[in-house]
Amino acid sequence: MALKIESDVPRDAPFVTADIGLIERVFENLIENAIRYTPEGGTIRLSVVLNRGSVFAQVADTGRGIPAAELPNIFDRTYRTVKDRQDRPRGTGLGLAIAQQIVQLHGSSMEVEIIVGAGTTFRFNLPTGGAT
Repeated sequence: MALKIESDVPRDAPFVTADIGLIERVFENLIENAIRYTPEGGTIRLSVVLNRGSVFAQVADTGRGIPAAELPNIFDRTYRTVKDRQDRPRGTGLGLAIAQQIVQLHGSSMEVEIIVGAGTTFRFNLPTGGAT
């Protein structure tokens, strides 16, 4: 499958205060989902947006998006969208629940922006922590 992966991380991005192993797991889960739901020829974009005292990390894709009716449930353990259950009957649905829990342990929350048929962006912020 051919996907384009782009990154946009400012050279002067500050360090953040976070558990590197746990945040790596968040990115793994979000990127795996983006790969799974982005059609061939699509794009996955990893970016960092600087904000006063924090950094927003984003994983965006050009996949099919999540139907609005299913959005309230996507962070529930073992919940899988109707389309996902049809396409992949053996998945567990734990990835987003784990990512959300880790982000909450860091005092933040996961935001989701969806354009059905055009893609999904997951975003969370982490406090900056010291020298750059």
